[in-house]
Amino acid sequence: MCGIFGFHWRNFNYASQSKLERLLADLMKLSEYRGQEAAGLSIAGGGAIFSFKRPLRARSMLAEAGYRHFIRSTLGKLPENSPISVIGHSRLMTNGSQALPENNQPVILRNLVGVHNGIIVNTDSLVSAGLAEAPRGELDSEVLFSLLEMQLIAGNGYHRSLVETFHHIEGVANIAVLTACDPALVLASNSGSLYFSQAGGEFLFASEREFVKRAASLSGLDADPVQQVQAGQAVVLSVADGKLNRISLQKPANSFPERKENFTRVLQVMPEREARPLRRCTRCILPETFPGISFDSDGVCSVCRRHHPQQVLGRDALLETLTANRIGKSGECLVALSGGRDSCYALHYVCKELGLKAIAYTYDWGMVTDEARRNASRMCAKLGIEHIIRTADIATKRENIRRNIIAWSHRPDLGIIPLFMAGDKMFYEIGRKLRDETNASSVLFCAGNPLERTEFKSGFCGVKETSHGNRLWSYSIENKLMLLSHYMKQFSINPRLINRSLFDTARAFWSTYLRKDDFVYFYHYIPWDEVTITNILTKEYGWESAADSKTSWRIGDGTASFYNYIYYNVAGFSEHDTFRSNQVRYGLISRSEALDLAAQDNQPRWDSMRNYAALVGFNLDRVLTVVHSMPRLYD
Repeated sequence: MCGIFGFHWRNFNYASQSKLERLLADLMKLSEYRGQEAAGLSIAGGGAIFSFKRPLRARSMLAEAGYRHFIRSTLGKLPENSPISVIGHSRLMTNGSQALPENNQPVILRNLVGVHNGIIVNTDSLVSAGLAEAPRGELDSEVLFSLLEMQLIAGNGYHRSLVETFHHIEGVANIAVLTACDPALVLASNSGSLYFSQAGGEFLFASEREFVKRAASLSGLDADPVQQVQAGQAVVLSVADGKLNRISLQKPANSFPERKENFTRVLQVMPEREARPLRRCTRCILPETFPGISFDSDGVCSVCRRHHPQQVLGRDALLETLTANRIGKSGECLVALSGGRDSCYALHYVCKELGLKAIAYTYDWGMVTDEARRNASRMCAKLGIEHIIRTADIATKRENIRRNIIAWSHRPDLGIIPLFMAGDKMFYEIGRKLRDETNASSVLFCAGNPLERTEFKSGFCGVKETSHGNRLWSYSIENKLMLLSHYMKQFSINPRLINRSLFDTARAFWSTYLRKDDFVYFYHYIPWDEVTITNILTKEYGWESAADSKTSWRIGDGTASFYNYIYYNVAGFSEHDTFRSNQVRYGLISRSEALDLAAQDNQPRWDSMRNYAALVGFNLDRVLTVVHSMPRLYD
């Protein structure tokens, strides 16, 4: 089970800071034996409580620059010769992935923070009975502390609140709590896995007797005999006077007098990763971390300044283009169908609005989502058209992705994230082959939507934004060489990337950036209108979106939730920010709407990411731990 630990220092001063930091580090390292999935701590002093946690083992967290900054800045805020209390946690994962910050400890509520060792097994009944609030993540410990907080808010005082809390829970609970009013350090247990000592006059505790003894010895403290917090017992240490009060948790709850507390103070909480606010364009919402961006004196970004709206060619031009090459051909238009909203609408438009014959084709490389497959099936059945599917060796494709993700995680780089998607680029070649096999007059691609420009992906390789209409083969020679050079550099410094997927990657580069195509790009002709597209697809075809996303964009791509999570965590933006920014530039939404929508769009899609990891075969928690450890571009 997890390790919890902490101490109370009666008289903190800067002369003793190094000793305090050493004691904290020793307690963390010792407690790591009980859990290595995540670590965190809370520091109470000067009328505030500051918290910090990471999805890393304790030793890794201690080595982080962010942790060192947190300690220095927090201790620097404390008044000289004042008391300080610390609680900490080293996690063995039980309920909920450590990749989600809400699943890690300390648990931070409005009026208290706490750490818990054990498993509470009746959280659902506690929430349904109204005794506790539902957790923000999947953590049973949050329900436990919510129950305790609600008891304290009701005015029951520490004694009665603890008795009521332990009366209602089922499962092991060893806890340490810091409160925001009537400051106290509270320890309580129903299993006895909690020990403390008045070491050299200072109070320290941990989950095991040996941890307390060794931490005191390593820090040069003369430990009093280590005492156990017995099962069914609590210890309340008053921060004001250092008095220790033992409480039995076995007394009937109605035997305590009412004691009203003022639990109204809101905690001051250190962010998960302290960072300054991102500067964003005053016209769109692109941030300062966007590759190659600059701002003028009015705060308008360079992307907005050089923006020229793409003029669509119109319905008649599209009809003329699609019918121009019909002599000697079957007369049918070959439509690339991914199952996403853009291609589904284009297929509808060709068949219903233009009245043309069409054949749909899909290249399924193993990352086409189930929603996309079902949506494609709906469309083709409703329209009564042939649907040609070409599949790759899906097992090999997924193995290639797995190898590249594992290799990337050893030396992560934002520029080569598209390597994860290299396997899908054969859809260009499939289109060329099927045009010949079906004798189709033209191939219609549903890229080219000016709102979906995501040049930042190659921008992290040093490639500059260009006007290419989403036809990547029209990149300049300079940019193609820049892109190739960045990949070659990463391969040289990370040899793990040189694996059996390399041939697939080379073919993808050739097909995408070097071989010129003559496809027809639907959104070069027809304006992209989200409301129209969504209404038609849902009302006429029963089109479905992803269960874990409020946006219908990118739901057909199994990789999108994963790579967007990485971009957002490290760079502070994702594809959603670029998409919403383009909507602002085209006058479709306001800047404030874009900010709100992007904040919603960027919420982690955990179900999709877990499904992606399961299909590909890598440990999502381990890779996201690497992601969370990457230096952020705006720290």
